[in-house]
Amino acid sequence: MQEIRRRKVAGIGLRIAAPKFVRVLALCLLACGLAAVAISYWRLRGHTEFRLRPGQAQLSTEVVGDIHNLEHREMKGDRLWVVLTADRDLTYSDGHHELENVHLEVYPDKGDQPDKISSQRTLTNEDNTQFLFTGNVQIETRDRLAVKAEAVEYDVKTEVGNVTTPVSFERENVSGRADTASLDGKSKKLNLKGNVEITVKPETDAQRQSAPAGVPKMNLRGLPLTVKSAQADFDQNQLQLSFSGGAVAEQGRDVMSGETLSGSLSEQKRVKYVVARGSAYLRSMNEGHSAEVFSDSLEFFFDENQKLERSHAAGNVRAKTIDADSDAQLVTQGVVDLDFAVQDERSVLKEMRAGERPVVTLSAPKSKAADPRAANKRLTADGIRLYWHAAGRDLERAEADGNAELLVEPAQANPAADRKTLNAALIRCQFYEAGNLAQTFTASGNAKAVVEPLQQTEKRATRTLTSQEMVAQFVRETQDVERFDATGDAHFQERERTLASQKMTALFSRDTAALERVDATGDPKYKEQDRNGQAAAMSYTAGDGFVRMRGGEPVVWDSRARLKAAEIDADTIDKVSNARGKVQTTYYSQEQTGGAAPFKNVKSPVFIASAAAEFQHDAGVGIYTGNARAWQDDNFVKADRIVLYHERKRMEAEGSVQSALYNARRKEANGTRTVVPVFATSRTMFYSDSDRLVHYEGDVDIHQGTERITGGLADVYLLKDTYEVEHTVAERNVVVTQPGRRGTGDWAQYTAEDEKVVLTGGPARVEDAEKGTSESRRMIVYLRDNRVISDGGENAQQSTGRVHTTHKIRKP
Repeated sequence: MQEIRRRKVAGIGLRIAAPKFVRVLALCLLACGLAAVAISYWRLRGHTEFRLRPGQAQLSTEVVGDIHNLEHREMKGDRLWVVLTADRDLTYSDGHHELENVHLEVYPDKGDQPDKISSQRTLTNEDNTQFLFTGNVQIETRDRLAVKAEAVEYDVKTEVGNVTTPVSFERENVSGRADTASLDGKSKKLNLKGNVEITVKPETDAQRQSAPAGVPKMNLRGLPLTVKSAQADFDQNQLQLSFSGGAVAEQGRDVMSGETLSGSLSEQKRVKYVVARGSAYLRSMNEGHSAEVFSDSLEFFFDENQKLERSHAAGNVRAKTIDADSDAQLVTQGVVDLDFAVQDERSVLKEMRAGERPVVTLSAPKSKAADPRAANKRLTADGIRLYWHAAGRDLERAEADGNAELLVEPAQANPAADRKTLNAALIRCQFYEAGNLAQTFTASGNAKAVVEPLQQTEKRATRTLTSQEMVAQFVRETQDVERFDATGDAHFQERERTLASQKMTALFSRDTAALERVDATGDPKYKEQDRNGQAAAMSYTAGDGFVRMRGGEPVVWDSRARLKAAEIDADTIDKVSNARGKVQTTYYSQEQTGGAAPFKNVKSPVFIASAAAEFQHDAGVGIYTGNARAWQDDNFVKADRIVLYHERKRMEAEGSVQSALYNARRKEANGTRTVVPVFATSRTMFYSDSDRLVHYEGDVDIHQGTERITGGLADVYLLKDTYEVEHTVAERNVVVTQPGRRGTGDWAQYTAEDEKVVLTGGPARVEDAEKGTSESRRMIVYLRDNRVISDGGENAQQSTGRVHTTHKIRKP
């Protein structure tokens, strides 16, 4: 915060000028006292005592004595002590005297410079205890103090002098004025009232060299210091001075003000304490360090060498920079303590402490005011400490303790930008070497970062990052967050999506200041609704909503299935996931496929493997490509590509399809019925659970025990409750073979119940190794009875076709 860094509180000049004020006061008191003593001595010498008559005091107008061109000299030993001259001395009947054009000189015991006082008229009472100097009263001391007023009253008994008319005074580089003044010689107090103004000008070299040893050397940086107030009080015995009634101290553009300004001096006449109370205000306009501070009170404490040690601001404190590229402000209802260090005869700020939930704001650099990427920062905590570079000009670091919060907002409202909030028990900030520019904010103890889009969309929602410790890295030029590095039980949350790991980094776009990517390492885990993911490393990209899982055999699972692959990408926006490299999916049961997998055991798991896979979660579609294989127990489907449709209860396969999905019952020679698996190959295949249909197309080849059916396509209909074939329909160049027989046709239907094949074609043909060949438009082949019936089809009697049979005759 530039408003306090390297600022010399002494720059306002009060600590330097205060001893001068006290010196002037002492001389004022001395001058008035000497004048009264000298005149009293002269008046009492050789005169009889005169007392006022009882009753109301009233000066007589009866002249009883008149002396013109009075001149009196008084010696003290062999030295001249007093010289008194007056144009006229009138003595009245009541004993009082009136002197005209008085000039008095009082010489010291040593030295030739006298104290002087003159006035146009001087009145004394009968017992010479009260004096009134009027008309161009001028006092000049041997220490070069000059005082001017129109009227000065002095009481010898009380040693009180009053100036009832405007008074001005000047000594070397100190000058001032007031409407009235009162001096108490006994208590050595001076009171100035009404438009009080005191000015201290920079000392010349000669003045600095001739100043007494007890008076500190002035260093006003070539600028005069002026203090204005309604009233000023000086106590020489207590070494205290106070300006009240709305006091303002100004030096150039620097200002200190308050309802009162007061200070205390040490016995060596050095300032040890200065305080401004009541609407206290301080403005320092040092080049590169301009700032202002508001508070209920401001206190400054100095060491024995009159160097500022510490400062204390209390009540409604507000400090902010002026004319800085990057403005900073601190606000607290409590107190602010400042510690200073001495460098090159200057007191420079090294540490600031504030309590009671202070707020520190760091604005975007003014040079980037038009940059939509620029950001403002606000730091709040139970207590904040700021530290300055020991050899530099600006903040070095900041510490925020207790419920700390950092808010980062774009300087310009940008729908594409994000608002970032960082919360933790403690926050530590490191700044760049100059400019009060934040470099890192480190949050410890249940750290939490909330990234809130200024305009939420379907793709951009509020995101939360939590961890034990988190570091926010800032872009130097724009002062927006570049990245969050989270370690220790890190979690990232967006809507129903959660990413957790031991270490996590959130990266932001330098162009838009929006969240760009979140990288997670150290046992990262991903969760969205009932979907979960795990890998050695994960990365979430906010622009497309993808979670990318890499390393350590990434795995994703939900209540239906489990997926493993070398790489897994989850599109959290469009609800699509992609897996690559040794993809393995395990459905916990056939039921979890929605019936799409054509396997019989509904409670047993289903396995699918492939080179790559795509899952469309909302649509319930799974696409496996590259040597895809789905299996359960001994049943399987292999293809270049397998697609599961959960909602449609359908599986599709294409490219070199191989399957063993269902069984067929057959009657053995001994009359027993057995169940044999059915193997099939084709170019494409689909399974519809609703229709209990397996459809093969393209180079279909079905093996069923010793029987085989080939053709262009085949539809296999399964029994309702079992995965056993009910009937099969084949078309396009159908070939049915079994040991010793071969049937061909355009169309064929196999029924499992009677184990027969109906062949049709133009014509259908059956070749029997033992019985020969038969042809007909329609033929029925009984697979177990070794029979073939040719009936010509449903319209055989009207058909012009005929049955042609060729028999083979065995040789005896």
